[in-house]
Amino acid sequence: MSGPSTFNPAFRGSSNSTSTTYPRTQRFRDHLTDLPKEVQGGQRAPEAYDKSKLLKLEEDARRLRELIEQKESAKRQSLKEWDALEREANTAALKVELAEEHLRNQNGEADNGTAF
Repeated sequence: MSGPSTFNPAFRGSSNSTSTTYPRTQRFRDHLTDLPKEVQGGQRAPEAYDKSKLLKLEEDARRLRELIEQKESAKRQSLKEWDALEREANTAALKVELAEEHLRNQNGEADNGTAF
């Protein structure tokens, strides 16, 4: 073991590196070749996809938003009415309580505040 080693490791480590597996010509191909070609004469190019389905979905979304808004508006109106009726019921209960207390006072049935 008196001589220099004859082992020369491969560049970048292993023989399974990307430089040997995929040549540069495959890794860096022209990505613009998939695009449609230029239409001569300034004519409008044909649509790349069908817009009718997209327009239908947008219309459905708009219709559903309107339906939700109508339902929420009716719900808000019902809640407003419910709150008003609840306040009215509480006011009526207080009036009944005060009227009964007044009648008891007039008839002499009032509590004098003494326990004995």
